[in-house]
Amino acid sequence: FGLRHDQLPSTFDGFYPLVHPEDRARTAGIANEALRGGTDYENQFRIVRPDGVIRTVHNQARVDRDESGRPVRIIGVCQDITERKLAEEQVRASQERFRMMVENVRDYAIYILDMNGYVTSWNLGAERIEGYRAEEIIGRHYSCFFPPDHAARGDPGMQLQFASVQGRYESEGWRVRKNGSQFWAHVIVTPLLDETGKSRGFSEITHDITERKRAEEDLHSYADRLKITSRRLVEVQEAERRLLARELHDRVGQNLTALGINLSIVAGGLPAGSKPELAGRLEECSALLEGTVDAMRNVMAELRPHALDDYGLPAALRSLATGFSRRTGIQVAFEGDVPGADLPKPVDLAMFRIAQEALNNVAKHSNAKRVEIAIRRANGLATLSVRDNGVGFDPKRIERSNREAGWGLLIMRERAEAVGAQFSLKAGLRTGVQVLVEYHVSSGGVR
Repeated sequence: FGLRHDQLPSTFDGFYPLVHPEDRARTAGIANEALRGGTDYENQFRIVRPDGVIRTVHNQARVDRDESGRPVRIIGVCQDITERKLAEEQVRASQERFRMMVENVRDYAIYILDMNGYVTSWNLGAERIEGYRAEEIIGRHYSCFFPPDHAARGDPGMQLQFASVQGRYESEGWRVRKNGSQFWAHVIVTPLLDETGKSRGFSEITHDITERKRAEEDLHSYADRLKITSRRLVEVQEAERRLLARELHDRVGQNLTALGINLSIVAGGLPAGSKPELAGRLEECSALLEGTVDAMRNVMAELRPHALDDYGLPAALRSLATGFSRRTGIQVAFEGDVPGADLPKPVDLAMFRIAQEALNNVAKHSNAKRVEIAIRRANGLATLSVRDNGVGFDPKRIERSNREAGWGLLIMRERAEAVGAQFSLKAGLRTGVQVLVEYHVSSGGVR
């Protein structure tokens, strides 16, 4: 009260001026009611101290009466509860702000369920998303938000039970609006606990993510179409290679053979006294023809490796390594211990083409001095490895920085996956690149 003991009033007339003007009438009424016939009473009111400071007090008092029942005095205790009152008001204000925020959220449906799943509160977001007004849905069971078959199999009860046991339930799935239309929802259910830790109901937050779901499906569909396109491209590429190799063999090869025979006939028919320059020109033509035939055979081997068909994958890879080293000057070490007959023909071809593409990337992009090619088999797993010691790259940025190399990686991956193998790439800046292809021989593909 801001008074010394000897300044405290001993009568109501002296006490009431200390009470805040707005609380005096109520405080006097409570005291007078107790004097008329009551005993104990309590009250909360504000006081104004002499320095003008306003405080809130909690008053507990008892009326003492004489033998005739006439009140003789009031004994009471006043406790300063200003800080507690301020804290309570702050809590109430915070709760009100939270309530207003929840009620006005429009992008999320936020509502409260009792222990049995009946709706007890409803916000504007729930009205917008679910289609029900508060007066239409409060008191109804929340199973009406589920597709009929989901409700029939017990999904609503299962979700509440899971939330009760685990402390939270979160999922995505179909929900039903008032008009019967469905939307894809992200749902979070949380139990509401009292001060003793006992569940008193549940809060549910529902977010309509139909557009996001549709975008994800479109992205997956695009990825699937891209895979189909790349696999079809591989098939067309192989068909074109076979056709071109056959045309080179059947047409160009036969013509070159005929040309060689004719040159031999012409050379053999020259008179002994012919000009030396004519014989020299014929020798040059024969050498040029030989070089052309060798070049054509190399091209045919690239297009359709006969070593792969005739001797198996290790022999074809060894031949590929030898030819690559001769053309580029890059040292190639080869190690192989998988007989060609152990792998299906499509797997042989896929691994050969992947090694071929990997070497092309080495020649174009790596600045490598050495390449190691290995084909191994252990514990039912056939593994192809092509490793270089070049400059390497960041795999996450390869498609942005070099589309040609990025497309080559995609083709290699699709070749592997098309035959049930697993493709992986290990790379880093200045650490070289390793291409790995794994095929489970026993299961016929990736496990």
